[in-house]
Amino acid sequence: MGRISVSRALEGTTCPDRIRLGMPVTLRPVEPTDIPPMAAIRAQEWGTEAFWRDRIGLYLSGRHSPQQALTARAAFVAMDGNDLVGFVAGHRTHRLKCDGELQWINVVRERRGLGVGGQLMTQIGTWFVDQDARRICVNVDPDNSAARKLYARHGARPLNDHWMVWEDARAMSISVDVWLDDVEHCTETGNRD
Repeated sequence: MGRISVSRALEGTTCPDRIRLGMPVTLRPVEPTDIPPMAAIRAQEWGTEAFWRDRIGLYLSGRHSPQQALTARAAFVAMDGNDLVGFVAGHRTHRLKCDGELQWINVVRERRGLGVGGQLMTQIGTWFVDQDARRICVNVDPDNSAARKLYARHGARPLNDHWMVWEDARAMSISVDVWLDDVEHCTETGNRD
């Protein structure tokens, strides 16, 4: 996979005063036994665990699909030992002239802000690139500033009030080592806002 230039991916961002390396987690594809803890995480924000167990299970099996979704889809979990601390899911689509759609990304409240979301974003971004899906969209509540910041940090731009888009999925899959290289560049150039 070719890499997108860091300067292009970070266009419009500023150099951070500090960087968090994040908590070490293991990322792996979702297994059927992951659905109940995934549902518990989703239910923290909206709905019931029973609703989300059904919805996630149907989505992963391909028996429920968002509008204009194609059959190709993937989901990954972030594990801290035996604890599922986050997950991400996405699929191919034609919605909004996109090639892919980020369906869900969730991290347990106690682990937010520790880099887990970024690692999950990198994982699903890599999957999209491997699928030759370039333009990726995500539906995001206008008031969800944490999600909007995560998406923007990984290269998304607003498409309208409720959607953001990555024009090039490679921006999603920038890993921590590239961000560290960029921080070194910021330090060397003194470019801090």
